[in-house]
Amino acid sequence: MGNERLIAFYCGKGHDHKGRRLEDMWGLPSFWLEHTHDYIQWLFPIPEMGRFNAFPPLLTSEVQADFEREASLRQ
Repeated sequence: MGNERLIAFYCGKGHDHKGRRLEDMWGLPSFWLEHTHDYIQWLFPIPEMGRFNAFPPLLTSEVQADFEREASLRQ
């Protein structure tokens, strides 16, 4: 998965592998959040594959640099 997809997701211009946007995830009920696990690496990306999502965005050095450079991504 390209770095641009994760950046677009955080900018509000993209979606995850199931079409969910970041803003949509913020409004989901706690029951959904507790019983669904494939969204976590979208909110908290890491550099390796996880157990619950076959399509996670990976945290690359390029994505890290983008977050360091752009205050709007960190917000």
